[in-house]
Amino acid sequence: MIEVGRNSIIVRNVDLKSEAFRKIKNRFSLYNKIQFKFDFSAFTIINKDLYFPASISLISIKGYFPEKQIIENYKSSAKTQQCLFNMIYPPRDDLQKKALVFLLKLKKDNKNRQRFLSLGTGSGKTFVSISFISAMKKNAMIIVDTLSLAFQWKREFLKHTDLKKEDIRILSGKETIEKEKEKHDGKIYIAIHRTLGNLISENKNSINSLMNKLKIGIRIFDESHVEFKNICLINSLSNVEYTLYLTATPNRSNFNDDNLYGKVFGKVPYFNGKEDAIPKYHTVVLYKINSQPDLNTKLGIKTRYGFSSARWARYLENDAYEIFFSSVEQLIEKFSLLKRNKKIAIVLPTISLIKKLKLDLEELYKIDVGIFIGEIKKDKRIEELKKSVILTNASIFDKAIDVTDLEILINYTSFASVVKTEQIIGRLRYTKGQSAIFIDVTDYGFNECIKQSKIRKRFYKKKAKKIIEIE
Repeated sequence: MIEVGRNSIIVRNVDLKSEAFRKIKNRFSLYNKIQFKFDFSAFTIINKDLYFPASISLISIKGYFPEKQIIENYKSSAKTQQCLFNMIYPPRDDLQKKALVFLLKLKKDNKNRQRFLSLGTGSGKTFVSISFISAMKKNAMIIVDTLSLAFQWKREFLKHTDLKKEDIRILSGKETIEKEKEKHDGKIYIAIHRTLGNLISENKNSINSLMNKLKIGIRIFDESHVEFKNICLINSLSNVEYTLYLTATPNRSNFNDDNLYGKVFGKVPYFNGKEDAIPKYHTVVLYKINSQPDLNTKLGIKTRYGFSSARWARYLENDAYEIFFSSVEQLIEKFSLLKRNKKIAIVLPTISLIKKLKLDLEELYKIDVGIFIGEIKKDKRIEELKKSVILTNASIFDKAIDVTDLEILINYTSFASVVKTEQIIGRLRYTKGQSAIFIDVTDYGFNECIKQSKIRKRFYKKKAKKIIEIE
C-alpha cells in the first residue's frame, strides 16, 4: 500500500533487500564518492515503511512499486483551529498582489496544497506570507534556521498586523516545545530547524504530535534552500493542510545537492517573481589584490580534492595579513567609506580574521566595529548590526539577515557558488534614493580565486546596474 497525505507519501512494507528499494534509494539519496557512503536520503525508514515528502511526484514513487495500491489519507493532517487577525497595510505593488493571488489558489486545489514562492530580496516574501496566513485564518508555523530570523519574523508580524506579542511564540529549545504543548494557545509559532530536528531524533512521531497539539494548519519553510534534510524529515513525518516554501534562490549551491533538491521539489507549483520585482540597483566593484604567494604557498593551498578556501583564508590571515589589511585601508580611503557616513559590512572567510581586523580597524580609525558571528550571543547580535562598520562571515550573513540602512558591502571570501553570491549581494536591499555598492575583492595571486571570480562576474552582469573593475 502507498498512503498519500498532504505532506507525506508512505510506502508500506517494503523489502529492503529488493532491487526496487536499491533503485529508489540511489535516486533519492546523496552519495559521498569520497567516503563511499550515502550522506542522507530524502526519505525516512521506519521498520519496513518508507516515508517520503509528498512534494516528490507520486508517479515517480509508484513506478518502483507498481503492485502497491494507492490510498489517499488527507485526514491525517493536523486538526487546525481558526486564527483571526487583520493586516494593517495592503500589498504595496502589483508583484505582491500577484504573489498573494497565486497562493490563495491553494483553497481550490484539493490534490496539491504546497506552493513555492520565489521573490527577490526586499520584494516582500514575508509580507505576502503573513497576508496569506491572515486570509486563510489558520494557525501557522514558520520554520527558520536561526534565532535572528525568528525574531525578525516576529517583528514583521507585529509591524504588519494587529497581533499581540503573546500571540506569537518562538520555539527554540526543548523547554519551549514542552511549554507550548501544555499551553497551546498561541496563533503563530516560529520554530528553529535545529529544535525540530532534535525533536525528531528523539522520537520520529514527535513532530506529528506537535503539529496536532498546536493545531497547525499552515507550515512555512523560510529560506527553503537551506536545511534541506530537515525539511524532508518534517514533511515525511507530519501532515498539515497547507505548506509554503520561501526563497530568493530556489537552488542548492552544490551540484549533487541541487539535483536531488530538484527531484524533491520540482513538481511543486512555483511562483517566480524575481525577474519583474525591482529594477537593477547594485553598483558592483571588482577589486583586485595580489597577495604575492610563492610556489610553495600555491602548492600548499591545494589538497587532494583541489583548491582549499580554508587554507587560502589561513594564509591570508597570517603570511599575507599586511597585504590584506593594506587593501582594506585602500578601499576605505579610495571610496571615503568612513567619511560618507554610510553603513558598511565586510564579509571575511574566518572568525579569527574578523577578530584580528576588528582590533586593527578600531585602533587605526578610533571607531567601534561590530562583529556579527555565531559566537556572539543571539540576543546581542542585533545590537552589533546597528554599528556603522560590521565584520561578518558568509555562513551567517548569506541568509535573510535584514540590516537597516546597509549601503556598502565588501566581500573578501572566495567561492564559485551563484546561490551564495546571490544571497550575499541580497543583503543590500533596494531602497529608492539609496546607493547599493557591492565590492568583490579577488586575490589574483591564485588562479583558482580568479576562476571563481569569473563565475561570480557572470552573475553580476545579469544582476548589477553597473560594474566597475579596479586593480
